[in-house]
Amino acid sequence: MPDYYIGVMTGTSLDAIDIALVDFENKPSLVSSTSNRLSSELKTKLAELSQPSADITSLIHIKSLEQEYTQVLALAIQSFLETEDVKPYAKLIRAIGVHGVTICHEPSLENPFTWQIVDAHRLAVMTGLNVVYDFRSKDVALGGQGAPLVPMFHYDVFKHLGHDLSVLNLGGIGNVSTWPNKEEVIGFDTGPANTLLDYWINRNKGLNYDDNGSWAAEGKCSQSLLNTLLDELYFSQPFPKSTGKELFSEAWLNQKLALHESSHGDIAAVDVQNTLTHLTAKSVQLAMEQLGCSKTLAVCGGGVHNQVLMTLLAVYLPNTNVISTAELGICPDNMEAVAFAWLAKCRLENKTTTLPSITGTLRPTVLGAWVLP
Repeated sequence: MPDYYIGVMTGTSLDAIDIALVDFENKPSLVSSTSNRLSSELKTKLAELSQPSADITSLIHIKSLEQEYTQVLALAIQSFLETEDVKPYAKLIRAIGVHGVTICHEPSLENPFTWQIVDAHRLAVMTGLNVVYDFRSKDVALGGQGAPLVPMFHYDVFKHLGHDLSVLNLGGIGNVSTWPNKEEVIGFDTGPANTLLDYWINRNKGLNYDDNGSWAAEGKCSQSLLNTLLDELYFSQPFPKSTGKELFSEAWLNQKLALHESSHGDIAAVDVQNTLTHLTAKSVQLAMEQLGCSKTLAVCGGGVHNQVLMTLLAVYLPNTNVISTAELGICPDNMEAVAFAWLAKCRLENKTTTLPSITGTLRPTVLGAWVLP
């Protein structure tokens, strides 16, 4: 039976809607992919909603924004299905796996929850396809962190390469996956990857991201500021653990900068950018020390295109071969979208997609809710 699925992802950086058509007949094989930039207006509204200081008291506002985002998703998928590469497969697609946009992730509260906005029912109706969504809530209900979602996918794709490999996703937030043996898969969030870098360059240069780390390369690292940024409990907490913009937010960075400046004076904006790049690399080093460093660290996500960051990863991990997943045959830009196609397939086939060693969930669990068109 044809085994085609679509994966859809809008990450914490809110850069774009990434869509991938994946063939699972043998191993996950990318048939076609596209990336649709979100309008600056929609991106701003979604970003404001996900800030911890946001006044999200209006349910009408939240649901209206969910509908606006879902409409954009549906139109992007419809357009994708009509492309020359995809059209021959359109009637063979079994489901769409869609993450939605996280507006609040609080797995450690007394009454924990996680909240991603997307109207899966509307998306199913508009596309005519099964939709699998809400991949985090069951994990949280079982006492887990609800994140990260991709370690079992990374294991499934790369396990044939052996046990001395880790996979690092550098999206808005970083997460790492590894499998020290065939019985155990481990993964957790490392901390901020691109989210603070994107915020800082947007605030100071009006740009959406630091292309190839070129602005950071003009500055120098402030060790005192780096120490201030690293003075955060999350980095030393044992795993399983997860984080997001609820912690590593604009407010968090501005508070850390104010604390540093009160003792050390002003720091040039370009030096802040360089230091934030060091923060991402250093947080990965701390994570790898918790895991036990692997011989190879394969990197995917937008951060793989930041050459300054990739160089710093190699500096902070001198005994690890830091490479792009492209060197292993998987495009780094499509990994998360492909992962959500895989998660949708596992949901339809009732296959486990997370473990206690990854999120702290009480038992191995099949994630995701499934709606029909």
